[in-house]
Amino acid sequence: MMDCDFAPKEFVTGWRGSPENLEEKPFDYYYKKQYAIGSKRFPMHFKKNCIDSATIHSKGDLIYNIVEESVLGVSDIENDLATIIVSREYFKKIKTVGIIECNPVALVDPNIRDSEWAECRCIIFVHFPKGKDGIIKRVMEIQKE
Repeated sequence: MMDCDFAPKEFVTGWRGSPENLEEKPFDYYYKKQYAIGSKRFPMHFKKNCIDSATIHSKGDLIYNIVEESVLGVSDIENDLATIIVSREYFKKIKTVGIIECNPVALVDPNIRDSEWAECRCIIFVHFPKGKDGIIKRVMEIQKE
């Protein structure tokens, strides 16, 4: 998966409020623009496969990257193992990756239904109770053990 720049300019990725009110604190939802590719083995399900690829199948990498980005630059955190452990804890706790929007971006093949969904770009989000501060606190606790 790779990050992509396609969402409206006013949409800011990173830590924000809930999907119902992005500007309202606490900022314990992390938003990201995600590019995904659907499975070519099942072209009749391109749309579902592409959205699943952007959400379900990217969950582990997404959570690890969010945890890593959250602790980046925090002077008291120097332990990569603690970051990995906390990422695994959140992976078990977080059940879903939400979607703000998802759009097809592949070239249309008139012979294949939903072929434009062979590739998609989505704005996804993950809820982290206590947000970035909670992640930093937990990494510091693990690091001390």
